Amino acid sequence: MTKKIFVIDIGNSTISIGIFENKSLYQSMRFATNKDFLSTEYQLMIQASFKQKKIMENDFEGAILSSTVPSLISTFTQVVENIFNFKPLIVGPGIKTGLKIKYDNPKEIGPDRILHAVAGLDVFSAPLIIVDLGTGLVFDIINNKGEYAGGAIAPGLSVAANALFDRGSMLNTIQIEKPENVIGTNTQAALRSGIYYGYLELIKGLVAIMKKELEEDVKVIGTGGDINIFIDDQIIFDHVDIDLNLKGLALLYFMNK
Repeated sequence: MTKKIFVIDIGNSTISIGIFENKSLYQSMRFATNKDFLSTEYQLMIQASFKQKKIMENDFEGAILSSTVPSLISTFTQVVENIFNFKPLIVGPGIKTGLKIKYDNPKEIGPDRILHAVAGLDVFSAPLIIVDLGTGLVFDIINNKGEYAGGAIAPGLSVAANALFDRGSMLNTIQIEKPENVIGTNTQAALRSGIYYGYLELIKGLVAIMKKELEEDVKVIGTGGDINIFIDDQIIFDHVDIDLNLKGLALLYFMNK
């Protein structure tokens, strides 16, 4: 039987987990990030999901994890050891990525950005603009030489919306979705319009400026937990892959095992 690998990408808002078999994504699951959870609590959640999906714990040969939340690295290292009885690879200094980085200080690049770049280059030809709609709205650039060339970072859509609700005493939380009209005739509709179309135009505008700066034909890849908010306007992306981070982790596992 082909052994599976277990990949974990820990973000500030979401923990994404993937199970790969024959280098293909077999199953995925997502949990909200909670820095206060104990390893045993995450372990029970994962094992409950395994039981529901009829996944056997002894079918795995290895694991790899990436985290933008440093405090959860040790937590999930313990989770992996408890479930599988082996240690995971950890994305960090010393791990091979096969990626040439043209950044003033490569240590400043979050591991999630590396994962997207590695996976993007595996599937598509450079140059690329990878747009990640998560806790941050992150743009990563792969130039025509296949080098990581930098990017841009803005507050994520949900983060910006929540900041507005927290600071505006007369504003109520809304479900972020595409409104029927740009011009809202009540506060809720106006908020929905401003957030949705404001971020849609922010993405389109930054992509247009980046394309002009690169001076070449570029593929635009969309990913991240909030990508489906723009389900009706995903034409702004040449390709959408919500599991790009998990695929990047699997590639790094096989590159380093």
